[in-house]
Amino acid sequence: MELRQRESTRPYQVAQCSLALGDLYMLQSEYLQANVQLKRSLIQLEDIQKREKLPTETLVQLHYDLGSVNYRLQDYGESAEHYREALRLMEQDPGDKYWNSVISGNLGLAYLRVGQREEGRKLL
Repeated sequence: MELRQRESTRPYQVAQCSLALGDLYMLQSEYLQANVQLKRSLIQLEDIQKREKLPTETLVQLHYDLGSVNYRLQDYGESAEHYREALRLMEQDPGDKYWNSVISGNLGLAYLRVGQREEGRKLL
């Protein structure tokens, strides 16, 4: 029984490690490596999500991090997609208003970078 429990939590732990490694690469300004790790974590978490409910804050953090790393890589369209997904997830499980404001502001900046000025101004 205990072995089964450990095996069932292993994929989540691996995904969490990929997320943590992505964050570490971000802190070291190694954005390409961060993007690889964070996307790996997203794939792993999406696979787990098909079988069980994951904590919303984990998915919000992942999309926020992907939005941030893509912004640094100047892929503003991809950045906006991840910020939008983070906000969508937060609507399902309303949380910290501060983080909602931070993510909205970052989404506004990404919109400005891709030329969607009206949408960007609404969020800033």
